[in-house]
Amino acid sequence: MGKVPALKHGDVVVTEAAAICAYLCDEFPRAKLNVPVGDPRRGIYLKWLFFGPSCVEPAITERAFPRQEPPPRGMLGFGDYDTVMDVLAKGVGAADPYLMGKQFTAADVIIGSGLRWGMMFKRVPERPEFVTYVARLNERPALERATEKDRKLQAEQEA
Repeated sequence: MGKVPALKHGDVVVTEAAAICAYLCDEFPRAKLNVPVGDPRRGIYLKWLFFGPSCVEPAITERAFPRQEPPPRGMLGFGDYDTVMDVLAKGVGAADPYLMGKQFTAADVIIGSGLRWGMMFKRVPERPEFVTYVARLNERPALERATEKDRKLQAEQEA
């Protein structure tokens, strides 16, 4: 399908950002980027891990490319844009400092990247909860390193 992102790890190819995160968390458990099976927090972790691609992304797309006639609210798996933004604001507003408390997880990668992208392209409102949460993520050294790698790759492609 020409999907981006895509991960090739050995003979395994995985697409879909949340699936890639889940796969890498399983392959590299010492990184502690997931909530393991048996931990009572796992359900909430999985909710946030998949809320991005199943609710946030479709809501943003629906808002960016509205239909001539809006479908009945119950026909869309995410309900409506405003509800998704409210649920997201409540979740990241309660993050302390991350969605799973002190533990940074793949759910923060998914939700945080969606918020960063959405606010950058003005598809997500700059609510105080979003700005504060993304600012915390932006301070993470791993994100700073990844951003620098992206800058270098972009410079190489432009050269």
